[in-house]
Amino acid sequence: MGAPMTNVPPVPPPWIGYSNPYALNNPTGLIDTYGLDTYGTTQEIQNSIVKTALGLVGSTAWSDQVENGNYATGTNKCNKFVSDVLGWANASPGTPNGLFHKYPPTAGQWADPSYNIPGWHIISPGTTTPQAGDIVAQQIPYSDASGHVMIVGPNGTVIGTGDGNTRQPHGTVEQIPIPKSLGPNPSGPLIYRRFGP
Repeated sequence: MGAPMTNVPPVPPPWIGYSNPYALNNPTGLIDTYGLDTYGTTQEIQNSIVKTALGLVGSTAWSDQVENGNYATGTNKCNKFVSDVLGWANASPGTPNGLFHKYPPTAGQWADPSYNIPGWHIISPGTTTPQAGDIVAQQIPYSDASGHVMIVGPNGTVIGTGDGNTRQPHGTVEQIPIPKSLGPNPSGPLIYRRFGP
């Protein structure tokens, strides 16, 4: 079963919420028949992504040492961290992977410009400056992962699971300056995506 999860928010953080209880409790699923739920503007959603991610810096809930949802102890969870934060901010990338589609996009899928992630489009850093709330990913040929994915934070930083160089367990959530590479020996460039149309 693995070690108990630590610092795992059992529900979305308290600052994340739906504007309409009817749509949240709709017995037909995620169908908002009357169009009553509002998810906010793209900028409000990006601000929520950043606020949520910053509130989780230092958490070991996505570290290799713990089980978290469908992810076993000893596994990388960078994509789960990103997916959890995006889901709490009403910008979920969905769960396209695994039997019964229970896993979010992998880091390698985030870093693949030809892979479609609903609601998330590729931005070109040469013509569009990455901004807080964007996602950055890079394909890296790890033996146990397809790359690394993080959330762009404020002031030229990224937020995501770390490599353990800070005396914290591997996978502890950290905020660091945007690096030139998200890991050793990348096999592709940094790919940025932004939520919205």
